[in-house]
Amino acid sequence: MIRLIIKQLWNQRIHNVWIFLEIIIAGVFLWYTVDPAFVLSGTRMQPKGYVEEQCYGIQIGMKNPMNKNYDKSVTPEQMIEALKRMVSVVKNLPEVESFYLSSKFNTPNGGSFNGVQFFPDTTSIAEMKYYHAQWWNVYNYDGSDILKTLRFTDARTGMEMTMQEGNNICYISDNVARNMFGDKDAVNQKLYVDRQEVYTIKGVYNNVKTEETGVPYAHVIFCEKDDKMGFPFPMITVRLKDDVDGEVFAADFMDKIAPTIKGCNLSVENVCSLKEMRIKNGIMFNLYNRQALQYGLITFTLLCIFLGMVGTFWIRTNTRRQEIGLMRSIGASEAKITSQFMCESWLLVTIGFVVSMIIVINMLAAGSGMAVPEGGYDVRSMVDIWMFHEIPHFVLVTLISYLLLLVISLIGTYIPIHRASKVLPADALRDE
Repeated sequence: MIRLIIKQLWNQRIHNVWIFLEIIIAGVFLWYTVDPAFVLSGTRMQPKGYVEEQCYGIQIGMKNPMNKNYDKSVTPEQMIEALKRMVSVVKNLPEVESFYLSSKFNTPNGGSFNGVQFFPDTTSIAEMKYYHAQWWNVYNYDGSDILKTLRFTDARTGMEMTMQEGNNICYISDNVARNMFGDKDAVNQKLYVDRQEVYTIKGVYNNVKTEETGVPYAHVIFCEKDDKMGFPFPMITVRLKDDVDGEVFAADFMDKIAPTIKGCNLSVENVCSLKEMRIKNGIMFNLYNRQALQYGLITFTLLCIFLGMVGTFWIRTNTRRQEIGLMRSIGASEAKITSQFMCESWLLVTIGFVVSMIIVINMLAAGSGMAVPEGGYDVRSMVDIWMFHEIPHFVLVTLISYLLLLVISLIGTYIPIHRASKVLPADALRDE
């Protein structure tokens, strides 16, 4: 049957050349439309690595020195003591299960990225063989525990983690541990920061996605001393107990508790969930508009290709009604006619798509490049996500594009051939 179909396609090569060219052009456009949508969807599919449900951020604000109510007599030490009193009130609330104290930027979707160079040993420092990661500072004070509050899990055991007390200690994500120490246990190893400070690694947690728009980048959490506590932009992040209504808690806190804990130029600005912070961050960085634009673009492209391809294959099939009638008159079944025409479409699409991919490969080699997650492939040394490696990335986008194009062409073939094959041979051959 394949030989017959190939011969048929060759005999009709003049008519098929336009379809072939259309498939090539559609294949190229479709690939470049699917590519960024694939990256966007793949990025969003990555697990966060933490649990944001029931987590709320209590943002502490500090009066501006230009404010008429600013108290110039307040010392930094007094502000730290005032912040500690706020922490004490918050942690003892009956609704609170756990908490941690940090800057508002050192929390998921905090709207800022702090990066620094890390070295696994002194030899690496001498040779400047460093690694790069995002870092957060948290404070070892009165039970502050980011790991417990965000429910980070141990990279080896999968169990929920808790912080140990102590200074000059840190926790690192799994991709940092694997890149710096390989299969060696990273716990209790030393981490050299900017060739100056030395921290002891006390745990390795599963990779976390700190920004909704990004991939789980290499990440380090430093536990700081009390004298560096929470400035600037301090925030107390709390995990509420499972039976607590978060919205009610936030409203009651601002109404009843916040007015009682202000002082020393500090006050509670607002209370919002980590989910709300994530959404606000997405709006601020135009994430949702970009997503809508990208998915709208692929929908529009698919619609245009669908209409064009369906129309072309529909016309191609209708012009061969006499051929269908002749096949019916010599005993060919509807199923055989349908399968032959579908197979012809499959061959045309496959050959045309192969040519279009040759064009795409040359365009990529010429520098057009594939779409990349935020941060780009320059972060690949510290981000090991197989679907974003160049070869799997290209293969997956190509496969998705091919399947979309094939489905469109088969739909455009099946509907008219199904209708035409039901026409009586005498009617189909009337104009013969």
